[in-house]
Amino acid sequence: MGDQPLSPAALGILAERLGPLPLINHFLSRMGLLEVLEQHVPTADGRSTVSHAQELGVLLRSIIVWTASSRMAGRIDSSDLLPELTCCLT
Repeated sequence: MGDQPLSPAALGILAERLGPLPLINHFLSRMGLLEVLEQHVPTADGRSTVSHAQELGVLLRSIIVWTASSRMAGRIDSSDLLPELTCCLT
């Protein structure tokens, strides 16, 4: 037993890597994005199981994750984006 450090597994600790979605979801929720989208982009078709606002939310999350991961990997620069988006992502 001596000087050997204990591993997380030996202590019963479970470590998992989380992606960016919990943080993104938190901020979008605090902004009230879904409620605003539901108000301004109503789903007129009653047959839909997913509202247009929810679909736009998924699309927005995909764009945020792709942009962040691409910038971290050095594949894109802020100047490659639309000028309207550049102010929000820097």
